[in-house]
This record gives sequence, structure tokens and C-alpha cells, in this order.
Amino acid sequence: MGKLASMDQIALLHLRYFVVVAEEGTVRAAAERLGISQPSLSQQVTQLERRLGVRLFDRSATGMRPTDAGRHLLAIATRTLRSLQGLAEVASSIRCVGVPRGMDSDMLNALTGRFGPATEFVALDSSRALHAIGWKVDAAIVRGPFAPVRGVAATVLCQNPLGILVNADQEIAEREVLEWTDLDGLSLLWFDERRAPEYARWLVDYCHQHGWRPRLRVLDPAGSQLVADALRRETDLVALRPRPEQQIRGLSWVPLVEAAEEQLLLLSRMPL
Repeated sequence: MGKLASMDQIALLHLRYFVVVAEEGTVRAAAERLGISQPSLSQQVTQLERRLGVRLFDRSATGMRPTDAGRHLLAIATRTLRSLQGLAEVASSIRCVGVPRGMDSDMLNALTGRFGPATEFVALDSSRALHAIGWKVDAAIVRGPFAPVRGVAATVLCQNPLGILVNADQEIAEREVLEWTDLDGLSLLWFDERRAPEYARWLVDYCHQHGWRPRLRVLDPAGSQLVADALRRETDLVALRPRPEQQIRGLSWVPLVEAAEEQLLLLSRMPL
């Protein structure tokens, strides 16, 4: 077995056993603390040394003292175990998550897998997310970019390029890729900017910087079905959206050159 393959066999349990032995100084005391037999603990430590290819302890009649390699691993293992414990504690504290409109089922399923099946989702506009965290919700998803705020952790969940969603009868629907200049004269399906002002400013600025100054056609509320209906009715109207999970009847999605990258971020009052 090669060195990397051998290291792949190392489990978190090996690290936990190693840390306890280093802290207690003897296999006997460590075994009592862990509630396992001394021979089993000795075997696990020896197995860890073999898989790493280094000696982790100087053994003597008075106990176990970490070698230089052992002290180095102790620092790494301690940080790793504490970080994982912290992650578990944070995850267990997230029970209610605010989500903006239009959140797809894949993202909600991913969050359920991350925080547990009891996770509750409530509709929450990005503009209200910061004020709601800590009293109405435990965490909230917002569309970014998002300006850093002291005391708020922002974790990027995903980042997707925005393309053009358009009536399938439109000429540009047949293109493999679109330039921003191809959008001249078309209106952009928009939303009430009060719901996500930072995201709205960023996206409008991005369009302007790339030479497109669209007329904004506000549709609010703007559920996915209403958006699709509006685009099917009007051939001079387009929407900026990530690639849909499934083909939408009567519509086409076309990628853009130098596309804007929409982020979905998870905000909380603690690191995630």
C-alpha cells in the first residue's frame, strides 16, 4: 500500500485516541478516560504511527511522551477536532432559515442535509435578513455579492453565472451564446428593489458596465410561474437567471459572454 493510500485509512477516531493519550500521558489513564481496553488503545495508536510512517511517542516505564512529530500532529489534531466540534454545535443550533423568493428545491434539500430534517424554512427578503437573524430565524440566505458586516458570518453556498431566459420564439433564443450588445432594445424583467437593494444595485451596475441599459419591467410578486408567463407573453422581455434545473415550456436559456456571477450566501451570527 502506498503512503497516500495508507494515510487514507486514518480515521478521526485515531486522532481522538492519539490526543487523549498525549493529554493523559499513559495508555492506562487514556483507556480509562475513553472507556476502552488498554490493548485496543495501544493497537490503535500503533496503527496510526504505521499509517503515518512516523513515531509519535517516546515510550518509557513512566508513560508516553510525544516526539517532535507527535507534538506537530497534536497541534493539527487538536485544531481539527475542535473545528469539527464547533461545526457540529453550530449546525445543531440552526433550526430556522430565512430564504428569498425563487429558491430552488436542490438548495433547500442541501440545507436540510446540512442542518437536519427538522430545519424550518420561512420566506424572508434579503433586505430584512440581517434584522431577522437571531430573533426570527437562526440564519438566512441572501443573493450576493454581500458587503461584510461586523458580527455576521457569510458563507458562500454556490455561485452561478446568470444567462438570459427568453421567449423561445425570440431570434436570440437560437444563439449558442450572447454578447451584451445582443440585448439592445430588450426590457429586463425586474423585481421590487426594496426586497434586495444591494443585489439590485450590483446587477444593474453590472449590466451598465457591459454596455446594456435595459428598461426595467417590474413584476412583483414574481413567482417562477408568473415570470414564465410574462416571458411567454412578450417577445421583447428577458430575465437574467441561472440555468434552470429543467427546460421551461416556451422558453430558452442562453449563456452570456462575461456573465455576472450570482452568489447565494448563508448569513448567521456565528461562523458556519
